[in-house]
Amino acid sequence: MPKITQKYLKEILHYDPETNRFTWVSPPGRRLKPGATAGCAGTGGHWQIKIDGVVYPAHKLARLYLHGIWSDAETSPFLPRDRTPLAHQLALLRAALPATPPIDLPGRTALLHQQNAIDRLELRLQLQNDRAEARERCQREIRGLDYDYREAVKNLTQFRRLAEEELNKLAWTALNP
Repeated sequence: MPKITQKYLKEILHYDPETNRFTWVSPPGRRLKPGATAGCAGTGGHWQIKIDGVVYPAHKLARLYLHGIWSDAETSPFLPRDRTPLAHQLALLRAALPATPPIDLPGRTALLHQQNAIDRLELRLQLQNDRAEARERCQREIRGLDYDYREAVKNLTQFRRLAEEELNKLAWTALNP
């Protein structure tokens, strides 16, 4: 995949780490206005942005924008293994946190907003995981109930067959003393 430079990226796009959104500084076409959200959701819900005819994953562009490093999945230490879009967003926000907190008040306020965004995303990710576990648990229970139902039908059929055999024996012995 062709790589663009951080300088060129900053000329055409603006990245807000707090919201994890890219907006156009100089849009590629006449239909888009400066300040419009860049990109769209691709397959699997991952955000993609097309620059000069090449589609780039937004999480790689964010890393390039913030750190000047092109991110490959194999070499990126902070990308989560589950690769859900929400987990990517969370990882990018964590990576953008400064190592030492700023001394000035506006910097501390921005850091606080970013930390709040991370907390909200962590909560959403936890809820997403809890929902997936609950859905899986319900499916297991439904499969178990389905199995129990089949087992009950099988037992009932076997009981009917045995009851008919016993009734036939009784009827036979009653008719043939």
